[in-house]
Amino acid sequence: MVRNLIILLALVSCSLHLQAQSNLYSDNKVKTFEHLDLSVSAGTSGVGFEFATPLNSFLTVRSGFHYMPKFKPKMSFGLGLEDDDNGGEGGFSPEIQSRFDEIREIFTGFTGCQIDDRVDMIGEPTMYNFNLLLDVSPFKDKRWHFTAGFYAGPSTIAKAYNTTEDMPTLFSVLLYNRMYQSAYDDVPMFEYGDKTVYVDPDLADKLLEYGRMSIFLGEKADGSGSYNLEPDNASMVKVKMKVKPVRPYIGFGFGNTFKNKKNEETPYSFSFDAGVMFWGGTPMVVTHDGTDLAKDVVGIPGKVGDYVRFMKSMKVCPMLNIKFTRRLF
Repeated sequence: MVRNLIILLALVSCSLHLQAQSNLYSDNKVKTFEHLDLSVSAGTSGVGFEFATPLNSFLTVRSGFHYMPKFKPKMSFGLGLEDDDNGGEGGFSPEIQSRFDEIREIFTGFTGCQIDDRVDMIGEPTMYNFNLLLDVSPFKDKRWHFTAGFYAGPSTIAKAYNTTEDMPTLFSVLLYNRMYQSAYDDVPMFEYGDKTVYVDPDLADKLLEYGRMSIFLGEKADGSGSYNLEPDNASMVKVKMKVKPVRPYIGFGFGNTFKNKKNEETPYSFSFDAGVMFWGGTPMVVTHDGTDLAKDVVGIPGKVGDYVRFMKSMKVCPMLNIKFTRRLF
């Protein structure tokens, strides 16, 4: 943020110096707030609108709102036993699949609950931003400008969650692990008044033999073993992508006013802006149990791993937006 403000101040200082020292634009003086423009835009920041007004011949301030439309790509996790850590996008080996099938068949026989071997996830962008930007036009050709400022919005810019169809499976996994823990600790499943309910001894022996059930998501970065994700108490698996809420921006742009058949300027113009928005470091990809997949886990398999590795490489967000503008006055 400090670096961005320094750049902004340098651009403004340079612009004011040029304005004070040159008379190239003496015939084209622009008063503060003389005009007000309304733009609609689309690009990597989503769709949105901006209002812009000049401060002088060199400086224009603009502010607006941008929203990323919803789209929901799907990805898939392999569900298995805690020690079986190769159930990525490609599925389990035949031996591990057979072992998993055996324990879930036993579990279904005791409880009537079904468990699938895969969990589908839906990704969804949640990013929206307000922005405050300053355009600096130090050249004689006023169609070109440099820009500095910031975007601001919620820190969570995307999320992923299991499909509704997979909630029965995740509830069954939650129940399975609760039964396993009861057998492991040799304590009741639950107590109600003078009623005490234990896991059936035969089932308890099988649970202890096979271990907990979870989603394998790679190895812990500290080398302490595999990272296995279990559903939360609402039978959900959730992941959020988080960045800093205030995100500095620097860039440049070009705009051109449309002309009519008489070669006269109209109130309409077209422009583009290109630059980078600074996340504030590597984005966090946080599961519902608080683990940052981008920092704390390595070797994540399948599409999930592809998404996480891509986000880790995105230290900044490239920006390209196209705008259509109407001068209001």
